[in-house]
Amino acid sequence: MFTMASYLGASVEGLAPIWGSIIATIAIFLPGALLMFGVLPIWEAVKTQPRLAGAISLINASVVGLLAAALYQPVWFPPTQNLWI
Repeated sequence: MFTMASYLGASVEGLAPIWGSIIATIAIFLPGALLMFGVLPIWEAVKTQPRLAGAISLINASVVGLLAAALYQPVWFPPTQNLWI
């Protein structure tokens, strides 16, 4: 995503390519960074509550399981499907 933003920023007419690229790259990362720094104090307060900390651990484990399943299906299954043909 950031490489596409850098490319499009560099191809803007009327602006030096390096400045357009830098501005576009910053514009891609700035909203996410501001959101992260804005939510971080609230997140620290949420993590200290025992029930919510347990829920976060369960959600984390389920996301790891989903990612493992997403890796297993396209990567492992097709090469091993017809192993002895």
